[in-house]
Amino acid sequence: MVVFERYKFDEIKERICRYYHDNDILIDSFFEDHVIESNFYKIICRKEIIGYCAIYNKSLITLFNIERKYSYLAQEIFMKVKQLEEVSEAFVPTGDEFMLSLCLDNFSRVEKQAYFTRDLDMNEDNQTNINLRMAVHSDKEIIEKYSENFFENIDKSISKECIYIAEKDNELVGFGVIEKGIIREDLQSIGMFVREEFRRIGIGTNILRELKIIVKSKRKKAISGCWYYNHNSLKTQFKSGNYCETRLLRVKF
Repeated sequence: MVVFERYKFDEIKERICRYYHDNDILIDSFFEDHVIESNFYKIICRKEIIGYCAIYNKSLITLFNIERKYSYLAQEIFMKVKQLEEVSEAFVPTGDEFMLSLCLDNFSRVEKQAYFTRDLDMNEDNQTNINLRMAVHSDKEIIEKYSENFFENIDKSISKECIYIAEKDNELVGFGVIEKGIIREDLQSIGMFVREEFRRIGIGTNILRELKIIVKSKRKKAISGCWYYNHNSLKTQFKSGNYCETRLLRVKF
């Protein structure tokens, strides 16, 4: 008999981190936030913890894994997970072969949610004419003025040292973002925003290149994510030297 018991992320963090790292499953900050903010469950069979799952906002499965020796029970248990809370869909990166296979056993439709890209690390000469500096709290006013509500919580992002001011010829042209990985500490998510009057002239590409230099200096690996239908953002990532090997899917049951 299989039972589910609620628990906190911190109680299972090490196990989850190991699963994503050992299987090289990319996870950007957007998807990571959904995972961490989920309700977590231990999966118990005959008093033994054999796996875990997570559900975001009562309806979205964000995580499912079973110990390898119990994988023959995976289909049966996954069906039970779909009956927890008010589950109707799942977020699954295509790099998570185990969970993806289970989602595809029985679904109503699949929606393409996002691209995840990572640095090609070609060691090319990526000199740019963009200067980046880490934002401080005195920058809040100019960030609000020029970012078009790109940042949800500017004070929090500045405190976490996530925002960078991008300047060209001493003029503010946009912003860079670096968010440290929690589930995969070896990865850092990078992103950018360019002021409208400076778009389509390579500013975004150069901001990403500069951000990757910063990430490498910290001995981390840069990844980027973007909405699947944001074609301009994806092109910018490619131009900066990233490639795409993973998608995030929304699977409807």
